[in-house]
Amino acid sequence: MGIETLNLLTAENAVTPNYAPTTEQRRIEAYYLGSDVIIIGRWDNNYIGWLSATKLSNDAESRRIVDYLLNNQLTLYGSESTVLKKTGYSWEDFKNAYTTEVRWGTEVMSRYREAREMSRIREADGKYLAIMQSYLKILTSYNLDPMKDYEEKKLLIRMIKSESYLRCSERKEVKDLYNQLANIGYSIYNAYMTAAH
Repeated sequence: MGIETLNLLTAENAVTPNYAPTTEQRRIEAYYLGSDVIIIGRWDNNYIGWLSATKLSNDAESRRIVDYLLNNQLTLYGSESTVLKKTGYSWEDFKNAYTTEVRWGTEVMSRYREAREMSRIREADGKYLAIMQSYLKILTSYNLDPMKDYEEKKLLIRMIKSESYLRCSERKEVKDLYNQLANIGYSIYNAYMTAAH
């Protein structure tokens, strides 16, 4: 079976781009969802050329996929939201996955292990959960003015965003609370942008 058959982006769900994406923005991303890893070969922020879902434990297959993407030209264009439907994961699952750029096949597993270890250290034997709950209180004490609300909380939102490795925690309550914090921060930022325009 050729590695190309793992690409869930096919002629049936491909699109014709509105412009010609260049190779300068091409990158490979890994999204970790439970026991699976979704690997995306991305043309740019608007189009993907590859999306596959494999077991995280199948490191050899992940390496083969990344090596293929590094050594072959992508020929299809698509949208991850459309192709994602073939994986069984929802857009919410995908949005809440830990993601990282990978440049070598070996990085798929090593980046995951690193994120899990960073999460374990950050959690400080459960002590960080209480700190995260204090962040939740801060973020949910809304200021009626979205501009002021974001200005008061932007550094906390930025810090929370930098801790996305917590999505790889072995503790469900840490992952769930992290995703809640990240999503509230995103909503505060969106309200700010809406008010700014």
